[in-house]
Amino acid sequence: MGYKVKLIQYEQRERKSGRSSYNIWRYLTFAINSMVVTSSAPLRMMTVLGIIMSAISFLIGIIYLVLKLTSWHNFQAGTAPVLIGMFFLGSVQLLFMGILGEYVSVILRKVTKRPDVILSDKLNFDDIQEKVSNL
Repeated sequence: MGYKVKLIQYEQRERKSGRSSYNIWRYLTFAINSMVVTSSAPLRMMTVLGIIMSAISFLIGIIYLVLKLTSWHNFQAGTAPVLIGMFFLGSVQLLFMGILGEYVSVILRKVTKRPDVILSDKLNFDDIQEKVSNL
């Protein structure tokens, strides 16, 4: 957020009894929540991955089509076109989910009303305040 960070040194004492109630799943949930709440990078990564995978699937489909048309008898009827189509449609879905996620990210930023800039000090604003109050 841009705030100044101050580290406080302390010694953590040993637990007197029992075990921590946090297990690996709680730590994983905590890590995912902290990543998702503070950053829109996973959404952006999903959008970029969808674009890249769509382009790769489209190129593979075009190459397969050209090879099939040039050597018709050497290719057996199989599942390759179906798989290429499935990968292409899956990557297009990933792309549009990323775009939708970008919209949700923008809405979240607008709703949380975080300040765009955090001021640590104002200089020469006393004159302006006096002029505004005299109006």
